[in-house]
Amino acid sequence: MKVRGWWFLTGGAAVLALVLVAADLEVGPGAQNRAGQVPLFEPDPLWAQALPNKWATGAVGGIAVDSHDNVWVFHRPGTIPESERGASLNPPASECCIPAPSVLEFSPDGRLLQAWGKPGPGYEWFKTEHGIYVDDKDNVWLSGSAKEDNQILKFTRDGKFLMQIGHAGKNKGSDDTENVGGPASLFLYKKANELFVADGYFNHRVVVFDADTGKFKRAWGAYGKKPDDSYKFPPRAQLIAGDPPPQFNNPVHAALVSNDDLVYVADRTNNRLQIFKVDGTFVKEVFVARNTLQQEGTVYNVAFSPDREQRFLYVMDGSNKAIRVYDRKSMELLENIGGHAGHNAREFFHPHSFAVDSKGNLFIGEVNDGQRYYRYAYKGMGPAPSTQLLTTDHYVQVKSTVPAIAGQPAQLYVREKVLAGGAPASGDNVVLFVHGAGTPAEVAFDVPYQDYSWMAFLAQAGLDVFSVDMTGYGRSTRPAPMSDPCNLSKEQQAGIAPAPCAATYPHALTSMVSDWDDVGAAVDYIRTLRHVDRVSLVAWSRGGPRAGGYAAQHPEKVKRLVVLAPAYDRTTRPDAATRAIGDGVPMNKQSRQDFDANWDRQVGCADQYDRGASNSIWTEMIASDPVGATWGPGVRRAPETVGSWTPEMAKRLTVPFLMVSGAHDKQVAPDRVRELYADAGSPDKVFVDLACSSHNAMWERNHVLLFRASLEWLTKGTVNGAKSGLLKLGYETPRATQ
Repeated sequence: MKVRGWWFLTGGAAVLALVLVAADLEVGPGAQNRAGQVPLFEPDPLWAQALPNKWATGAVGGIAVDSHDNVWVFHRPGTIPESERGASLNPPASECCIPAPSVLEFSPDGRLLQAWGKPGPGYEWFKTEHGIYVDDKDNVWLSGSAKEDNQILKFTRDGKFLMQIGHAGKNKGSDDTENVGGPASLFLYKKANELFVADGYFNHRVVVFDADTGKFKRAWGAYGKKPDDSYKFPPRAQLIAGDPPPQFNNPVHAALVSNDDLVYVADRTNNRLQIFKVDGTFVKEVFVARNTLQQEGTVYNVAFSPDREQRFLYVMDGSNKAIRVYDRKSMELLENIGGHAGHNAREFFHPHSFAVDSKGNLFIGEVNDGQRYYRYAYKGMGPAPSTQLLTTDHYVQVKSTVPAIAGQPAQLYVREKVLAGGAPASGDNVVLFVHGAGTPAEVAFDVPYQDYSWMAFLAQAGLDVFSVDMTGYGRSTRPAPMSDPCNLSKEQQAGIAPAPCAATYPHALTSMVSDWDDVGAAVDYIRTLRHVDRVSLVAWSRGGPRAGGYAAQHPEKVKRLVVLAPAYDRTTRPDAATRAIGDGVPMNKQSRQDFDANWDRQVGCADQYDRGASNSIWTEMIASDPVGATWGPGVRRAPETVGSWTPEMAKRLTVPFLMVSGAHDKQVAPDRVRELYADAGSPDKVFVDLACSSHNAMWERNHVLLFRASLEWLTKGTVNGAKSGLLKLGYETPRATQ
């Protein structure tokens, strides 16, 4: 699927407002094996048929499915705006509409069967309708979430009042055995005939009552301990990053008991799910998008798949507009459904409650301005759709500092790869790739051959992965002198220019200073786009000075650094870091023959690289340079760059730094990379000696070892558990030495 459109964003000083975006979906390598088979759903907006009597519904506090697969909706008539209930006003303001009763029962095919629910004799109705549950005897249990809603009501299926637990306005806190405090949800545990209550919006507990008598039986707080209503929660930013809070937060929003007698409790604003035995013994906790800063939290509700084993656990993440699908036994996140806000199909506005029928269909209710209920139809099992990778092309507008076009408008091509249903971006999972001297980033790091895409590997692991082409490369702006073959060296003009000719621009086209500006423009664009403070950098060859030099100058914007074969020379003069223009050849070219010869001279072991991979890379290389493709046999053009980073800059590095060197690299000698390891100021730094690898290690047989090492470094700051030292990979056994 391809989508094209315009994004209008505000970037840093060098980034203008207009960004053109194109997106593609693809199945990433190993996607099906990574997540296996998961339930698949399709929104069904036509499930519910029109209500009679010109009835309208408001915010849906709760939704339930009974043993007959009938669907029950508990809505809030008082939330319907006047513009939608004009017929009920005095005098009538319009022909439509009238608030429907609070409780609606629908058949499995969406026909309204009955409606009831309002204040009546013998019981206290709710100020804010919230929870609904229908037990196996067709009794309907209801709760409210307002401060005064300290009661639970039990009715027959046709609305005859049976019992009230608690009294409105009488809550005395989490130690109260007679009343509740804004109970959010209800569940009847048939084996013991017990009503489990998530209590709630004002208390901090799970409370259990006898389902026949309404008598209190037991209660517990977070970790199975006694709840403490006096506990003061830290500010939100600290809450989601520090030690897990010792108490349930408000609201305790759901409590559900599985067939194997485990109680799943939605601790909504603490962004976590806690699991207990039915007696309140704590088992474990799982955080759901814990870094979500939004005050309302993530774990709104939970539901089980309808199979006997209840293999899947569905978690409604209201803040992130998604339904998370977990393997219930391992609590491994398998899939994300949604993730987009809105009122259309495949969008969630304020999802709040949901339930599952015996066929596996999901029924969802939305509160606040969502005011809707709908079905996500179960479509069987298959590979997780969110294991598809979304590839997005961004074009970032800059005012160039490249010497050949200084002060002129230019654009940088930034490619993004991310799981289609990925988690929200954070400073821990946003990565930018920076290429080397000849090959543009989308060719170097996103090889469309087998599992050779480094970007796809990291994206499949849940990272939000970007790459940038420097000015003069790939799809980024190429200065005009690059279109003139006279700006090649005399030797490289042969076969391209009709006769030897003088350069029309007798200087290096770009500088390391302008490269750092390009990296900075991409970093600032991504930081703004993804609302993160820092981005990790992954680089190759001359990308080492580009990314490493930028990290030395802007440590506050860089999380971690990974570099394969980083160009480095201890004899580099200090002024190399400031040179903006230099005389010399403006650009260079490379043919397929040059490409193969350079690679083959670095082969040091059998089957070091796959010819199919090199064919794929060269095809992409030529596709990235439509002008060069017309020169002679077809060539790749690249600008010459003046300047470099310096040993002094390496010493200033503070970010965690992983350096990888191929054992047979003849372009950047491994000893040079070891010198960089010795000189780098980063306290956390690892040097990896990668066996049977050349300068092109990410395209060779040990590429997965490289990819795995980079993933561990980017996510944990270690390689094979080591934060510093020298490490060998791909030899007989990996070993580290300090």
